[in-house]
Amino acid sequence: MKRLTQIRREIERKRAEMYNICQQYGYTSLKALKKSQELDQLLNIFQQEHIMKQSDVG
Repeated sequence: MKRLTQIRREIERKRAEMYNICQQYGYTSLKALKKSQELDQLLNIFQQEHIMKQSDVG
């Protein structure tokens, strides 16, 4: 559970960073794209961890 909470915090931080970059440089900027990809990676990690946790419980 601790790991999922940590990842969730990182996701929210990365999402805020991406929002700020989009406001500053635009949604189609390379900087925004890079942050979006970083956020996608965190979301994928979160999903994998969540699935593993569910399979351990079930």
